[in-house]
Amino acid sequence: MFIALKWLEQNRTCGLNWVREPDIKAQETSPFLKWAVEHSGGKYRLVKMKGDTGKEEYRVEKNPEWKGQTLPGTIPPERSIVFINEFHDWAYEVKNDFVKQFIEKGIIPINNPNEGLGQMRLNFTIQIASNDGIVLLADRHIDGRPRGKRQPYDELMKRWNAVHHKKERLRAEILKDHGRGGSANSEKKGTSEEVANRIQNIFLLQPISPNGLQQITNLFMNKLKNKLASINERIGAITLNWTDNLVKLVQEYQYVAEENARPIDNKVEQLVQTTIDKAIFEGQLGEAGVQKQISIDAEIKEDGTYDLLAKYRNQSSGNEQQPYSEVRLPIMASEATRYNDPLSREELAELMSLGERLKSQVFGVDHVIDEIVKAIVRSETESTVNLDRVDSRLPKANVFAFFGLSSTGKTEMTKSLAEVLTGDRDNIW
Repeated sequence: MFIALKWLEQNRTCGLNWVREPDIKAQETSPFLKWAVEHSGGKYRLVKMKGDTGKEEYRVEKNPEWKGQTLPGTIPPERSIVFINEFHDWAYEVKNDFVKQFIEKGIIPINNPNEGLGQMRLNFTIQIASNDGIVLLADRHIDGRPRGKRQPYDELMKRWNAVHHKKERLRAEILKDHGRGGSANSEKKGTSEEVANRIQNIFLLQPISPNGLQQITNLFMNKLKNKLASINERIGAITLNWTDNLVKLVQEYQYVAEENARPIDNKVEQLVQTTIDKAIFEGQLGEAGVQKQISIDAEIKEDGTYDLLAKYRNQSSGNEQQPYSEVRLPIMASEATRYNDPLSREELAELMSLGERLKSQVFGVDHVIDEIVKAIVRSETESTVNLDRVDSRLPKANVFAFFGLSSTGKTEMTKSLAEVLTGDRDNIW
């Protein structure tokens, strides 16, 4: 049995019903508190009662039938998992107030107990997920946002191999507030040594290899297969098969090693499921209401987009099988990776004439103009890159610094450049 707890700061007492909010009473018993009672092995029970206002309220009581052994038909706490998620985002104070005693003694405090117990003690299995330690592998903020150069899988593994076994190094990462100290205790992040020292087992998980991601892609493809197999009769059940090549292309599409398995579900949905759904409703995969076999592959086109190559036939009840029909289906989501068209000959000719036009307006700085024109031509060529592709490099801004005596062409160069590029010498800021 399993329950997930996210950061309590956003939903303090509704998450656990225990801290700092005296107006939250036990009639609003949180999902976690109810779950804890249900997984106490019969040790505790929720008792319904009438409050002062006549509304139903609850209190937690020790179950008189519990004699130290799990009661028949109940779920013992040692077989139940509390998943503390996004631990890096929990407030320092909340970790000290709740997590420390929850880990060490199994204490769950109950706020405003309505004359019931003020706390429960249960030895759940606790699992913690945190972005602490992310900086040991990748140039990313603690919340996962990128802040520097993306690292390839081999580099991630190199860094992981260097630190994953160094438990004290990992524990030191838990203590950091990552620049989020906060002006008050309730806003402060990080973890105290008292809490960190109570977490006995710390693991830095290994980055997932491309082969591992392809196995995960197959899992999501099997989910799609099951979905299509049970589709309604009006459309007709579909038996879906696919090639290893399709799995590989899905995994490699916009691949960023640091993101691991996060994008896989979405890629299967956008590249495969949406394309198949569209083809079904447009009648491109045979008549509706008939059971079919569909085999799919994928192909990258020269323009950077993808096609889904589908072969389909009606499901036969006898020994004779119909031949496959084939159809090429554009994957619309892959338009994001289409290569931009290169500069035309006319555009290139115009760029190459920039130097002569500038030299006709600004005198004595031909060597400077030659360098400026080279930089502008390079920038214009790079601007044809599709920046939605993860393998594209963001073009760098051109910065020209003109130093020197007055009236040597600094301002005139700027205005003349604006004129030859935009047609208006005053089109500057």
